Amino acid sequence: MEKKVKVSVVIDKETYEKAHKLGVNVSQACTNYLKQLNQAIEAANNPNKSFLASDSFTKEEEWTGRDLNPRLLDCESSPKPNGSGDSLFWVNFEKWLNREDQHKPYVARYMVGYAKTFRHCLQDKNLDALLSLSHGKKRLVMASLSALAKFTGVYDCWKGLVKQYSLKWSGKSKDQVVIDRLTSIRDPEEIWTWICSVKRELPGLTDFMDLMAVSGLRFGEAVNSYNLIIKLSASEGVELVLNNNGKTRTTGYYNTEKSTLEHFWFEELFLRRTKKAFISFVPKEIVEKIGKSEPLNLYGVQTAVKRCVPLRFSDVREAHGTFLTKFLKPSEIDFLHGRVTGSVFMANYFNPALIGDLRTRVFQGIAEIQAKVLLE
Repeated sequence: MEKKVKVSVVIDKETYEKAHKLGVNVSQACTNYLKQLNQAIEAANNPNKSFLASDSFTKEEEWTGRDLNPRLLDCESSPKPNGSGDSLFWVNFEKWLNREDQHKPYVARYMVGYAKTFRHCLQDKNLDALLSLSHGKKRLVMASLSALAKFTGVYDCWKGLVKQYSLKWSGKSKDQVVIDRLTSIRDPEEIWTWICSVKRELPGLTDFMDLMAVSGLRFGEAVNSYNLIIKLSASEGVELVLNNNGKTRTTGYYNTEKSTLEHFWFEELFLRRTKKAFISFVPKEIVEKIGKSEPLNLYGVQTAVKRCVPLRFSDVREAHGTFLTKFLKPSEIDFLHGRVTGSVFMANYFNPALIGDLRTRVFQGIAEIQAKVLLE
């Protein structure tokens, strides 16, 4: 966490009163502006040093949009473009998303894109453009604008707009979600058939689809797990080695004794703020096959699959959880899917280590799933 100091800043009365009236967080606005000013001065003093030198982004990956203004939003007017500095503003915003809100890089990129597209809503204090969006997209746009408002110091103004337009973060009602699920599936076997179709059209994704089918991981988590297996297989070995009475990881990822991929040792990848994955029961033969494969790119997988069949990765997780109800209790499925804070029991009492036959029952379900996705 960044250290903060109290300083006195002289601001003319008219400017301060206008900012206060518009709901601008003056302290945050000054901090963000000083950060940009510091970087601009450093760049001028070191013309050969790129702003991106210490970051994971390249020039090709940098967000464009040079026709947008990099100055702080005032939630009232729409300033004129300011040239090349705009690119730096969006780079700084993306860095802030990754650091402050702990968003994954690809999520931060989506949020930057939505913030660019809908920033006029903040500038014009008009959220009409959000009213016609689908529930899912509306929530993503709201999250992006909310983050942009915090970054630019106009969060109080944003909250006022959300209240004024009666916008809700919840999206669809729970009843509608259930109805959508009931009407989206016509054949109970169609998800397993879809997996087989992907494996048939893209043989290089066979092991990845098997991992998704038996683990129930989210798509992004499955890609991270797949690539981590490959990385560790090539370096320290994928088999998990612990010390300090099992409290510290020495090497590896796959617990051979328990037949589990233990994601929780890699918090930066799998223990996000709202979406988590702790362990996954996976047959050893799948892990060994993945260890001999090439790493995957999340966007590359999406693009390749979309060319062949409609994207249905989220349905695989739903099918996995539903199918396991034949063998597991809801609390056990919640744990395997990373949902541990939904109730007092799950957050404070549930301990899978105390369930002696959990592995046996999970693998009964896995065996049936593998039979359904096996190519003839």
